[in-house]
Amino acid sequence: MKRENFFKLSQKSLLEKNLKTEECEYTVALAGSPNVGKSTIFNSLTGLRHHTGNWSGKTVSLERGVFRGKKGNYSIVDLPGTYSLFSGSCEQDLARDYICFGKYDLLVVVLDGTNLERNLILALQMIEAGKNVMLCVNIMDEAKKKGIEVDINRLREMLKVKVVGMSSRDKKALGELQDEIEKGCLNKRKNDDKAKDYYDESIISPAKALASHLERQGIEDLPLEFIAMRLLCGEKGFERGLLERIGEEFDVEKELREWKANNLAEGFDPIEYHDRVIKVIVSRAGDVFESCVKRANRGRSRDLAIDKVLTSAIYGFPVMLLLVAVVFFITLQGANYVSDAISFLLDGVVFLVEDLLVAINTPEILCDFFINGVLGTLSTVVCVMLPPMAIFFPLFTLLEDSGYLPRVAYNLDKPFKKCNTCGKQALSMCMGLGCNAAGVIGCRIIEGKKERVIAAVTNSFMPCNGKLASMVTVVGLFIVSGDGAFSNIVSVAILLGVVIIGTLATFVSSYLLSKTLLRSERSSFVLELPPYRRPQIIRVLVRSVFDKTLNVLSRAVMVAIPAGALIWILGNFKVGDTALLVYLCRALDSIGRVMGLDGVILAAFLLSFPANEIVLPLVIMGYTSSGVGVDVGMRELFVLRGWDVKMALCFVILCAFHMPCSTTLISIKKETGSIWWSVVAAILPSFVGVILCVLINAIFCIIL
Repeated sequence: MKRENFFKLSQKSLLEKNLKTEECEYTVALAGSPNVGKSTIFNSLTGLRHHTGNWSGKTVSLERGVFRGKKGNYSIVDLPGTYSLFSGSCEQDLARDYICFGKYDLLVVVLDGTNLERNLILALQMIEAGKNVMLCVNIMDEAKKKGIEVDINRLREMLKVKVVGMSSRDKKALGELQDEIEKGCLNKRKNDDKAKDYYDESIISPAKALASHLERQGIEDLPLEFIAMRLLCGEKGFERGLLERIGEEFDVEKELREWKANNLAEGFDPIEYHDRVIKVIVSRAGDVFESCVKRANRGRSRDLAIDKVLTSAIYGFPVMLLLVAVVFFITLQGANYVSDAISFLLDGVVFLVEDLLVAINTPEILCDFFINGVLGTLSTVVCVMLPPMAIFFPLFTLLEDSGYLPRVAYNLDKPFKKCNTCGKQALSMCMGLGCNAAGVIGCRIIEGKKERVIAAVTNSFMPCNGKLASMVTVVGLFIVSGDGAFSNIVSVAILLGVVIIGTLATFVSSYLLSKTLLRSERSSFVLELPPYRRPQIIRVLVRSVFDKTLNVLSRAVMVAIPAGALIWILGNFKVGDTALLVYLCRALDSIGRVMGLDGVILAAFLLSFPANEIVLPLVIMGYTSSGVGVDVGMRELFVLRGWDVKMALCFVILCAFHMPCSTTLISIKKETGSIWWSVVAAILPSFVGVILCVLINAIFCIIL
């Protein structure tokens, strides 16, 4: 498939299995609605670490892994979550095309046992479209806790397909699922005609006639009646998918137009036909649900009671701000202790390296380069970034796994609607607090193309964790004096204010973009509120450390090494009696003074383009002129260079609102398909940051 993004196997998987997907005898597709546990099952079967979370849209492309079974090797494809096989977002179209036109041996449809009625609507469509289908009713443990009893045997009898019940956290159940997958691949079922069981004659007759016509054109091995019904509904996506599957020699649009003219009654309405099909599917899903499920509604009542508070017009926003404030407070309170410990350890490492270089008679200039250029910047990056990230990411992941983030999107849907976008943008914004590049990629969960572009372009208004680390440090050094809980509360209020300003800037920018460069009708979307779940602490810690903290830190470290070397070179190589770095800072100094900053700070922001995380270390290196650190603390160094509360506040503002890093801009280019939107994404936050800094500087000048 053209849009397929194959999952790169982990080193562990390659070593243990020594397999490639091309060497597998069987291909198994995992499908289902968002947030039903597909990716967890995928990870368990393949041994990979595909990111999972308790909110819809985590899987936004085809992911592929491998497992070795008892009777063969199996390639597992994790499809993007979709609520329907009717047209939706590009990711839902991708799942639909693979199910209808892809080549696989077994389609495993994963259902949520706690929300089976809605899931059955999709399951019925997949049974019609799939060639060899098995249903997996997941999260049975939570369903039982909520008083929901699912009759698996009755479900199997009514739907006439293999059905298994399980919990993705149960290793024994996963083993049984693996056995059933092997049986399903070895004993392939013929794609029976399921449509005739519950569609009336007015719906199925024209579909059968069109299916026969398609078969006469030489189209084989496809669910023709299902495809015919979707073509009669007027879905262009199915026409494109069919064209890709059978080749250019068959003009689908022309054939369909001619067939409709000759075989359908005059006045045939595709929209009315589509509505009738949907009505039958929903009715059938309801009948199956009532026959197979008994429920006490204990869990559902609990969720509804919590939602009355978390999503209410009165308490929703205060609770949301309070939770963000708590996360910031814990991050600030704990970061100082961790930073001191890391700084002590790294200082010891630097001294050991320096002694080693001296012992082997390293030239003084090289010793200076490694110690004060490379290692100096590197240790500062780790000290500044690691402590807040190590605390922030686990807390953020707890909110993610508990199911709260979709409630944030629900609360923000109304203001986003007024900006002609949708509440799902809030989910990508939350991801942006961790990493803007990840937030941009997360915009794929938004169905409408216009809204998706807007969300990607404006995501950098949310300060990522790399920016937050520098902001936390400067706020603690200058804006809030003293130690203890009270000073941290004031710091939290400042950081929360920056996030609120960023959110308001997102609203304004989204509205302006929707009325100018992206002027069009607002698209519809589906926002699912998943059940509340107790997060798995061990999994949260592992994910936050390996998938987030170390990932972001490693990127910053890789950039910090050459950046530190560059700053040292600029500070030590001179033209005449003046270092190159001094020339650069002088050229930017007049602009910086208007913004309440100086040339060194602006130079640091420009040089940090590869990774925003290294802004503060570059400022420190820049202030030492020659790249050599002075024997004073960070605050004393900054004070010697003219820092005060005004300059610190302007730094925090510019840190929050400036050009995103290169990785984010590259992600925007890839997601939008245009370098133009990367340019817009670079200009927008920078413009806001410059204006705010100029205003703050002017206000301080007037007051003082």
